[in-house]
Parts: sequence; structure tokens; C-alpha cells
Amino acid sequence: MHGVLKLNVTVLVFAELKKRLKSDKIILSTELPISVAHLLDIFGTLRPEIRDLISSCSVALNGQMVDKKFLVYPNDEIALLPPVSGG
Repeated sequence: MHGVLKLNVTVLVFAELKKRLKSDKIILSTELPISVAHLLDIFGTLRPEIRDLISSCSVALNGQMVDKKFLVYPNDEIALLPPVSGG
């Protein structure tokens, strides 16, 4: 039987997410591969102060905009991009 492999994923955050987390980068340790959607669920559970914003974020995976069905692999980088509000 194979052991569970947990690896780190870098999550970059911007705008209101960055403000609430008081950081522009969070490292999550999780089993990989994992879908972007599942990773965001875990992130929202671990950091409830941003849970309300996560569902409205666009997601970039290694610099490319992706759907939340995409899989995250070791050494991937996720960027959460909250909606832009203007005035």
C-alpha cells in the first residue's frame, strides 16, 4: 500500500484577500493532485476570514487562467484574483 504524499502549494493572493490575510502568499500543504475547487474549499476552511471572497475569485494556475476543475500538481502556483471593483 502506498503512503499518502503531501506537498506544498503556493497560493498568491491580491487586493482584499491580501489585506485580510496580511500576506501576499500562503503555503498550503495538501495531498496532490487535487482540483482547484477542492483546494479552495480547504483554503476557505483553514482561513475563514476569506471564505466569503473565495467563491467570486478567478483562478490562475501557473500564470494561466483556469476553470476550478483543473488539477493542481506539485510545484504548481495558484493565484486568486478577486473581482475588480471600480468607481
